[in-house]
Amino acid sequence: MIVVTGQGSAELRPSQVILDVGLACRAGSPGDALTAVTARAEAVIAAARGTGLAEEDLQTQGLAVAPHFDSKHDRVVDYRSSYTLELTVRDVARAPGVVDAVAGAAGDALRLGGFRLTSPLAAAARAEAGVAAVRDARDRAERLAAAAGVGLGRVLEIVEDPPPELPIRRPPMRMAAMAAASMAPPLEEGSERVVTHVRITYALAD
Repeated sequence: MIVVTGQGSAELRPSQVILDVGLACRAGSPGDALTAVTARAEAVIAAARGTGLAEEDLQTQGLAVAPHFDSKHDRVVDYRSSYTLELTVRDVARAPGVVDAVAGAAGDALRLGGFRLTSPLAAAARAEAGVAAVRDARDRAERLAAAAGVGLGRVLEIVEDPPPELPIRRPPMRMAAMAAASMAPPLEEGSERVVTHVRITYALAD
């Protein structure tokens, strides 16, 4: 029996961006806090759609209203509301424009939690890397068998290590200051190297 590990890789260029947009408001009552964040959310959604995002590219992730207490936690100071929205921008080059539009609509309520660079071809890249890993393992097994003077038999087991998570997350950014300046930073998509490892067990030939 021969056990070998193979490695394969494939290049993946991200082609879309997922933005995590958050809104935060405060008011003297729960109803007013909810009304405030709802108004900002409606403005942000309209602005996002105005950039050309389709209905399926916008997804609400959460809504909350909660009291905010003083330092002694015995008196309610105000009420704070939050709203989170996920935007999928299917062209990396358009992402700064979307951020700019959203920032302008949200104003100082904006909390851009972060973004993820993704690609609809991620599964294909993983598959390509997997095929390369199996070929690499086969080559290693054949070399070992030849060195030992034995024949290589059938495959007994193939185990694929968990692939790295895609998309790759980028550091979170807070955009409140940029909202006032109405300026979004550029996004450089670069490329990702998808790596897969497999462990294959071969029988020895009779």
